[in-house]
Amino acid sequence: MNLGLGIGPTLIGPAFSWSPSRLRVGTRDVRDLTLRPNRMYSNLLGTTLIAGPGAEVAAMRDSRGVMVATQTTFGARPKYAVEPAVGVRNRIRNNRGDGATLGVIGSGGVLPTGWFISNAPGAQIIGQGFEDGFPFIDIEMALTPTGNIGILLQAGTPAVLGEVWTHSFSVRRIAGDDTNIVRHRNMILEFNGTTFVAEQEADITASVATGSRVETTRTLTGSATTNVRGIYGIVWTSGAIDIRLRVKWMQIERAAAATAVQTTGADGFDVTEAGQRSLDVLVPDATDDFMTLFSVFEPTGAYTLATARMSTGTPGGITFAGTTGAVVFSQSQATFLGANGGGNSVSFSPAGWPSGAANARRLDLARVSGATTAQAWRNGVLATSGITLEGNLIPIVGGLTRLFVPGSSGRFYGGVMIDEGDTPFTDAERLMTQRYLAYKGGITL
Repeated sequence: MNLGLGIGPTLIGPAFSWSPSRLRVGTRDVRDLTLRPNRMYSNLLGTTLIAGPGAEVAAMRDSRGVMVATQTTFGARPKYAVEPAVGVRNRIRNNRGDGATLGVIGSGGVLPTGWFISNAPGAQIIGQGFEDGFPFIDIEMALTPTGNIGILLQAGTPAVLGEVWTHSFSVRRIAGDDTNIVRHRNMILEFNGTTFVAEQEADITASVATGSRVETTRTLTGSATTNVRGIYGIVWTSGAIDIRLRVKWMQIERAAAATAVQTTGADGFDVTEAGQRSLDVLVPDATDDFMTLFSVFEPTGAYTLATARMSTGTPGGITFAGTTGAVVFSQSQATFLGANGGGNSVSFSPAGWPSGAANARRLDLARVSGATTAQAWRNGVLATSGITLEGNLIPIVGGLTRLFVPGSSGRFYGGVMIDEGDTPFTDAERLMTQRYLAYKGGITL
């Protein structure tokens, strides 16, 4: 069935061509807050495009080139990021080896950001790149170690007791031999902030010559675990070693077995996975980042607001707000929509509604069609019970002025704000808006 707006399975995918611009009919004011790198700028005038993932965003334009949001303060600007539609699993940063100055470690050479090699003074990074689509670093060690060697790519990943973690990588010997090396190993260590409290390792000597993928899985059982580390270790006896190794596709993830490898940039804002679509993301720092809407959104009649986002910690995360206190999509899970300084609000907490757990993407859409009439959908599911209205939701006194407020957390994939003007928002348009934002956020409805 086609409802006249392109709702059909053939348009939900890479060829998806619908956009919020199709909602601009009559006297509607439609704010398109969806993200594309060619519409984000590093300067307030909106003339210099951002450099890429990890860049602070000073200004955003919509598909027409109209400015929609800015941030004047350096350090309070959210950053642009890229992540795969399937989500970010790999907690290791910089398994691509970005940012290395090739040379002798400790003698002018610099390890790629995030890499650490212990007990191997004079080790050299002699190459880096991609092999068969996967990132690698070549390490040469013609030296006498000071202890067992550890090669790792991160300082620790937050973990909770009882979680299952898997560390995986490939290592291949490309020159030299194993003289004075007892074995190679894959290790997962539980760390309580001061000391290692538990570890699990797998002997991988047989894999070094062939470069096959190796993995170790561990369920966290320590008494005070705060994070987990994954290490490629070399057990040494005594004397000199002379070996050249290619370490490839390091990954550590909350999983019972290794999954498809995700490549990550040095700062964690650029994550990709072969065969998966990449999403455009804005990431506030949960401290002071926010953006100001270029013009106040202050409807006097019916309006619709929608956002695709992921929250960390408490489910929710404020997306739109006003300087006088008007809040939409509040951080409290029960309060979905508020206005007029929070004194007038509508709460949605029905049984069976998707909860929007922490670290899960969700799409929220609310339509206010009257002063005391509102509906809300989460991931396409309508709230049909457990709705409480307090005061009038039309108009929003003072309007909405911000995209994010200081302290917002999580990730923002896009949003739409619609002042309906003289043309009521139809159900067909709502469905299409939901599908569009779900696609932008990698969300399944």
